Amino acid sequence: KRLFAKSQSAPGAENTSHLHQTRLNLQPINKQRPTSQPQQRPEDEDAVSEQDLELVKSLEDALDRVKESVENLQRQVNKETHNLETMRRVFQEEEDDVAMKIRIVESEIQDLECTIEDQEADIKKKGEHILQLGIETESKEVEIAKLQEQLEEFEEETMRLLSGGDLLDLNEDINELDAVVDREMETMVEMKAKIDKVEEQNEKLLHEEASCDECLRDNEILIKEYEAELELTGTDLQMSKAHAIEVEFDALKRQYMVAKGSAVDREITEYQTRLKFQYEQEYMFLRRQRALATEIIDTRNKSHDEKLFKYRNGIKGAEAAIVCARADSRLALTERQQVEARAQAVRSEIEQHKRK
Repeated sequence: KRLFAKSQSAPGAENTSHLHQTRLNLQPINKQRPTSQPQQRPEDEDAVSEQDLELVKSLEDALDRVKESVENLQRQVNKETHNLETMRRVFQEEEDDVAMKIRIVESEIQDLECTIEDQEADIKKKGEHILQLGIETESKEVEIAKLQEQLEEFEEETMRLLSGGDLLDLNEDINELDAVVDREMETMVEMKAKIDKVEEQNEKLLHEEASCDECLRDNEILIKEYEAELELTGTDLQMSKAHAIEVEFDALKRQYMVAKGSAVDREITEYQTRLKFQYEQEYMFLRRQRALATEIIDTRNKSHDEKLFKYRNGIKGAEAAIVCARADSRLALTERQQVEARAQAVRSEIEQHKRK
């Protein structure tokens, strides 16, 4: 942003040089006649005086025409200087417009980066929550294993009690086991609800990530269009103005019949060279500024792509954790169903024993 501010503060102030005006120093013609002329006859004096007057008059007319040509040439030079200043202002306005558009795109990219940082923090939080659910699932698996061991011990004890006839204590143990299974089922339902909630939040994050991708693609396309437009406009402007300067000066030389190799021709050629060199220097300076701004935007886009890649990997990790958690949940539910089936079988055996 500081670079754009510098480019807008004084676009042509540093490179603008004063134009040198062309002035022809013409020495006035001495109209006085030498005092030390030889004596002439009256008839010859009249003829010579008329010839001198005609010569002086023709010289004065020629001098007036030369002065008028010089003034016209100076006006043309001033006109070309004004055209150059106008061209510089137009080019600077175009640069300012493109710089404003680039700043708007940069602001949008910064907003997207802030959004992505918030989403990364949210994903990190959800990942920690998923890890916590995984730990709880592992804890429940340990409890299920313990319950299975207790069930096996209970089956052995049931067989022993059935053979011994102590049915009352056996019925109480079965009721206690039923209560434990019910509590585990409630816990399992709560875990399933938490996993569903995390999955829903993950889908929402995926949708937001897709929206960010689409917005980024639109911004990249817009930046490329701006760059192409600026490149085309700048190239056309450089070629047309350089050609226009050369054509205008050639037309001026032909119009005022400036002799090739004369002092006026050399001075005009020197001024034309300075004018073209100054224009090319200013144009190259503006091109370097635009290239530097483009490089900065490319660097920021690359950094943003790296963050987005990291963000997508985080989403994939969260999805994998959710899949593992759901698989563990289904496994735990299957084991609980097996425990319930065994408990029901034990109850059936007890009821049959009671009827006997």
